[in-house]
Formats: sequence, C-alpha cells, structure tokens
Amino acid sequence: MGGAELWAETRAAHIAANLARPYMRVASAVVADDLGALVKSRPLAKWRETLAILCTYAPAEAGTYTRSR
Repeated sequence: MGGAELWAETRAAHIAANLARPYMRVASAVVADDLGALVKSRPLAKWRETLAILCTYAPAEAGTYTRSR
C-alpha cells in the first residue's frame, strides 16, 4: 500500500501547492538536492541565510556554489 512512489508523489504535490510560501522554495531545493539553483535564485541581501542553508544541507563532498550575475 503506497510505498516510496506514493510518498514522492505526495511530497511533490504538497511542495507545488505551497511554493508561494518562501520557506517552501528552500524545502524544495533541499528535497530535490538542488542547492545550486537555490543559491542562484536567492537575493544577494540574504547571503547569510543562504550560507546557513548550505552549511546545514550541503553534503561535505559538494563543490562550490556561486551566484552568477
């Protein structure tokens, strides 16, 4: 009953339905393991928060994340 596929579909639907909430963009990037896209989309003024997110969720072997202008 359900299983991993149901969990993944439910999670994706919940994130999509709540993406307007700022924290859901962060949660979505963490769940999708797409921190690079998160860094590119974050405002420069929020660099401290972005750095905290990377320090918390980026794997130790992750490369560098840069914000392109």
